[in-house]
Amino acid sequence: MRRRRAFFDLLTRRRTAVLLAYGLLMVASLAGLRQLRVDYSAEQFFLFDGQERADFEEFKRYFPREDLQVSAFLEVAGPLTVEDLHRLASVAEAFRAVGLHSVRWLGGVELIEEGTEEGTPLVRFIRLEDEPGLDDARLQELLEARQDHPVWSGVLWGRDQRVFAVHGFLEPGENTDVRRREVTQALQTRLEELTPGTGRLALNGLPVLRVTVPLALSSDLGRLLGLGILLTLVLVWSYFRRTGLSLLCL
Repeated sequence: MRRRRAFFDLLTRRRTAVLLAYGLLMVASLAGLRQLRVDYSAEQFFLFDGQERADFEEFKRYFPREDLQVSAFLEVAGPLTVEDLHRLASVAEAFRAVGLHSVRWLGGVELIEEGTEEGTPLVRFIRLEDEPGLDDARLQELLEARQDHPVWSGVLWGRDQRVFAVHGFLEPGENTDVRRREVTQALQTRLEELTPGTGRLALNGLPVLRVTVPLALSSDLGRLLGLGILLTLVLVWSYFRRTGLSLLCL
């Protein structure tokens, strides 16, 4: 008991040095926390090496694209319009500008249209971004005929054609925390600069989630931790009525 009393008496007498050491420790801790990265990948669930992990890593080596895909989804209130199509084109251009490759979207794929001319069957390939004189009625005609297309439905648009997607991919060697943060922040900035439309635009994909979830957690933690420290300081000060002792109790 005496040793404990002597220890706390020492802290009280040397409060300036203790508070200085505490401040330095907090600065060092916060600097270290800024470098902490949350593991938001499937590999974190494999606690030990084994055949399951080996199979998973082999699968990822041959089929890596799911982990590399960045997507943007445009939700429209009614039938897709030419104005909405131009907005999708701007999103696709933003994807290319930040360095994503294999960008896919509605206007960049080739749609097949069959018809006849003077009794002769014709097959025509249509790329909407290059289609001259495209208007809302023609666009709706093309989309309705392909609403349940086995290749594009569920990939470039939802089955009810109220949500349309733009997809792009990171290079396999770029799937790092630094690169994911760089791409996500650049895309968020570019999408915010687009001319506002009637439809809601959302960014998604595993690379984006691996950035935004840890950032949201760290932001919430920072606010709650700061609020907790402030509340504790107020409660302690209300008891001691002395700032130095209150800080020392922290």
